[in-house]
Amino acid sequence: MPDVWTWFQGYRASLYHSGTPAHHEMLQVYDRANFLGGASSHLGLPLLHETRRRADDLGETCFSLFLAHWITENLLWQSRDYAAALENALGAVLTMRKVKDRACPLEDRLHINLIEVYTEVDPGGYRREIEDNLDYVTKNVELDYESHCMMAFRHGLMHARLGEDEAARSEANRCLATVEEARGADYYRAVAHFVLSVVAFKSGDMPALRTTAAIGARMTRSGVPPIYEAEFALWEALAVRRLGENGADAKLREAVILGQRDPGALSFAYFDALVAWQVDQEKFADAIAAREAQSKVIDGHGRALDTVELWLDGVKLRQKAGLPTDEAAQAVRDAAAKLRQPQPYLDQLAALL
Repeated sequence: MPDVWTWFQGYRASLYHSGTPAHHEMLQVYDRANFLGGASSHLGLPLLHETRRRADDLGETCFSLFLAHWITENLLWQSRDYAAALENALGAVLTMRKVKDRACPLEDRLHINLIEVYTEVDPGGYRREIEDNLDYVTKNVELDYESHCMMAFRHGLMHARLGEDEAARSEANRCLATVEEARGADYYRAVAHFVLSVVAFKSGDMPALRTTAAIGARMTRSGVPPIYEAEFALWEALAVRRLGENGADAKLREAVILGQRDPGALSFAYFDALVAWQVDQEKFADAIAAREAQSKVIDGHGRALDTVELWLDGVKLRQKAGLPTDEAAQAVRDAAAKLRQPQPYLDQLAALL
């Protein structure tokens, strides 16, 4: 089976040579979407939707699914509309399974998109769906190393978010073991070290955090698409400071500057580390402000677990600062109502109050 881009180039060439005028117009719309940034731009998204509508009208199902993949990528990483991303990704997977077109090399990418959405929104609530999709792809799809790595990364991140450290480390190391010296290798090394860093941070293992964050930072500076730059820098700063070494303040400044480039791209890990830095210095007002900034970044985007966790921490911070907790506690309840399994978080809240 060809990879996605090899397939697309052949498909595009065949349409230019033997397609109808309607097919040519469809490709022109797609080219305009790419000119405006494609999946990497808010401007390109409407034209991607228009191209997909035309593909559906023409019965070009595989091309429609190719576009669905890039639309989900945009909704996840540019528009950050997780509700729309979930609807789009789930619809694409259901269509792919229905048509069962073995010449359409998108099955792994579409399932990975769906797993990505599940882990960003509510990894605990969607755990069964995540593992079912991983199992389906493993058994039914021929995978390249990139797909193996991305699946291991997402599975590892699910485990890390749920406090399952050994399983998270195992998946991250599985990704590292399959990385080849090929396109994007450092990207996959970076995301694997992101999982290892989450585990080290949560467990308080500062020597491990310093090591994994430093490797991750080096990988993400090696020409790969930048990912988790601010998180790795902030983890390094925190680890260096807690280990009593020099250079922590400079690392913190670097992390803050990196975080200011695109605040909407910052993950839960950035804010967790920033709050930990501030709490170490008993700067509770600054820590509360960081959680409020995180809330503004993700407000209305559907990142249910992030929202519950930030407000739970907000309750703890207000208690430490001697401030009222009623509003933060109600925010926890409101956010928990959007989880598929809210009770564990409501129990945590009850234990705090």
